[in-house]
Amino acid sequence: MANIRVKREDWEQLSDSDRQTIEDGLRRARSLGPGDVIEPVEELRPFVPTAAADPACFQECEFAYDEAVQFCNSLPLPQARAICFAAAATAYGTCLAVCYATG
Repeated sequence: MANIRVKREDWEQLSDSDRQTIEDGLRRARSLGPGDVIEPVEELRPFVPTAAADPACFQECEFAYDEAVQFCNSLPLPQARAICFAAAATAYGTCLAVCYATG
């Protein structure tokens, strides 16, 4: 289970419906897995790789991120798109962290 962190202030400005739409779309794109949750936080920390990544794992992360970005682009509200992109990028970093840990 991974916590996909997004900026609390931005996340809480979205309607419950918009939040659910983003979560559902990111799950369909495989950026959020079963048990993964979007966690609103005050401050975001960047992902910094520390080792070589497994190439197959890296490709899976790339595919999921591309699918998530396509979904985010389909959202009608700019604010929802921005939060969706942030969540997709965080999910991508979380996925890469797993790849680097197993590489």
